[in-house]
Amino acid sequence: MMRANSRWFLGIITALVVGFLIYYFNTIVLYIILAWILAMMGQPLMKLFKVHLKLGRFKLGEQLSAVLTLIIFGILSLAMILIFVPMIVEQANILANIDYMQLYRSLEEPVNSINNTLIEWGLTTEAAIKPEAFGTFFSKYFNIGQIGVLLTSLFSMAGNFVVGIFSVVFITFFFLQDNTMLMDFIIGVSPDKFEKQIHQVVSDIKTMLRRYFFGLVMQVATITLIVSVVLSIMGIENALLIGFFAGVINLIPYVGPIIGAAFGIIITISSNLDLPFYEEMLPMVIKLSIVFAGMQMIDNFILQPVIYGNSAKAHPLEIFIVILVAAKLGGITGMVVAIPAYIVIRVIARAFLSRFKVVKTLTESMSN
Repeated sequence: MMRANSRWFLGIITALVVGFLIYYFNTIVLYIILAWILAMMGQPLMKLFKVHLKLGRFKLGEQLSAVLTLIIFGILSLAMILIFVPMIVEQANILANIDYMQLYRSLEEPVNSINNTLIEWGLTTEAAIKPEAFGTFFSKYFNIGQIGVLLTSLFSMAGNFVVGIFSVVFITFFFLQDNTMLMDFIIGVSPDKFEKQIHQVVSDIKTMLRRYFFGLVMQVATITLIVSVVLSIMGIENALLIGFFAGVINLIPYVGPIIGAAFGIIITISSNLDLPFYEEMLPMVIKLSIVFAGMQMIDNFILQPVIYGNSAKAHPLEIFIVILVAAKLGGITGMVVAIPAYIVIRVIARAFLSRFKVVKTLTESMSN
């Protein structure tokens, strides 16, 4: 009994020390996690370069294959920057220089209709939406001064950002060369009797997370493509920017699509202030809303079931509760990392806590 208590005490102390080190060195831990994810995503390219790419009798080694993989990642990142940054800057300038009174005038008719309806229903005794509200909102969030402050902050962060990018790329290079490095380290600091279980846990985590992140990439690409193409066919301006933002922001479960649709509507209205509302602007907003509603149906019934079914292997209600808990604990960030964190927790629990009935029930779908 004394020995068992000592083991539990030692285990708790070890967990607390590890937790403190992770918290204290959280930036370094983040670099390692990001590098590990990139290395997992890059393994198919590594295999392609090593096995299939030959220069005569010369085969590419681990180092050269890793370099080429990182170059591909760099080219894709640069292409995205060159495509989308000019669009974002242009739209920011439009929003920063917007005449809010012109905006109000363009929306005056529907705003008056809303005010009159609210008064008729007895919900208010005066206009609930006033021109001053537009001025306050836009002067606060979309003026030149705010954008200048934002740019200054970005430049001040540039040094840390460069260090972070270099660190992640550097670590990714070694993870690509030796995809067992992290596993070897974990096994090296773990008790010998758990070596087989830990090896299986790390292998399962890598497999499930690789499927999950590949699924997310396909989800972002699919949403971007469908929304951009459909909006372009409908004649909506900035279709590619709206589609890309919708795809990326959709990574935030449940609230992401709402933010994406709101962004699209704001961009559409701000770019067409000279159009009459009911004749032209309202039909545009309706079209855009229909596109987002249809895209959300595709995402909910096709994309997400495939992603979560192949990776998390959890019931949709289970995923929903996990995301709610994560949102309560960590807000937007918690919602984004909820699913991969839950995948890791379930794999570890299945390996080491399967004797508990609740764990066995929650993880039995993972064996299917």
